[in-house]
Amino acid sequence: MLSRIDSVAAIKCFKCGVTVEKNYIQNITVLTPMCTKFDWSENFIIDCPFSTMCLKTISTLHLQNEKQNAITRGCAPQKDTKQVFKNRRWQQEYSVQEVYDEG
Repeated sequence: MLSRIDSVAAIKCFKCGVTVEKNYIQNITVLTPMCTKFDWSENFIIDCPFSTMCLKTISTLHLQNEKQNAITRGCAPQKDTKQVFKNRRWQQEYSVQEVYDEG
């Protein structure tokens, strides 16, 4: 099922976090840059094959004498993973959940 999803064009979103995140995907180190350095460049663009929209979150921290905003950007979390028993073994199947109902 993954190969079918990989061949479909994915939406592209900007991705950044409050801190630098380090992830290992297929033995490759992937760094997520900080949103404080966000400049709309290609360095922040990622593919979102399991999303139909992008997400931007602004969290406000109320400190003693000030407010501080923390921003994150990325793919909307719409991926649903299920275990399915096929051909006498368990396999993972992925689907993308709709965010809004039509109508």
